Amino acid sequence: MWPGWQPATCLPDACFCEAIRQGAIAQPANFWSSFAFVVVGLFVWRRGLFAATLVLVGAGSAFYHASLTFTGQAADVAGMYGIATAAILYGVRRTRRVPAVWFVAANVLLIAVQVLFPEARRFVFAGLLAGVLVTQRWSGWMARALVVFAIGAAFWAVDLARVACTPESLVQGHAVWHVAGATAAWLLYRHFGLTNQIKSAYTASHGPG
Repeated sequence: MWPGWQPATCLPDACFCEAIRQGAIAQPANFWSSFAFVVVGLFVWRRGLFAATLVLVGAGSAFYHASLTFTGQAADVAGMYGIATAAILYGVRRTRRVPAVWFVAANVLLIAVQVLFPEARRFVFAGLLAGVLVTQRWSGWMARALVVFAIGAAFWAVDLARVACTPESLVQGHAVWHVAGATAAWLLYRHFGLTNQIKSAYTASHGPG
């Protein structure tokens, strides 16, 4: 924990399984595994908005697990919201034009909601995930992303509930969730590429809709 900062709402004893260390990095395993999102974000840099949100969620998650502050928590959740809303935006843009400013406005609103009602953050994220599923044209890549995400979510739940918990270990269920989430994001990126190919092929044969 960082002195002088407002503590995260998970404190004192609900910040997942990993033990809280003294010093600059409170939870090393959860901190370092967060950078899996940054690696994927840099790798998919051509998908500008989506890549940027991945880098932000990795940085926000790392900040959160290093500091266990409310500011870090807000940054972490804001990145998660950004990934979900970016995916929804890409899905909706298959069939209609949507100004990018909507993405910004939606995330400003979501950040305000999580600051005012932090206990609702997981329910809001679940709703956004439902929006992702509804707006996508399904593909094999999308199905794989969902399976990997579900596996990661299972590790997240087990870690949070401390069902299988070794606090001092550098192998943590929440860290697995980070890596699984980043992998699912990579698969989602492949899905976006496939759906763009389908859209381009349709436009070439039928003209712009």
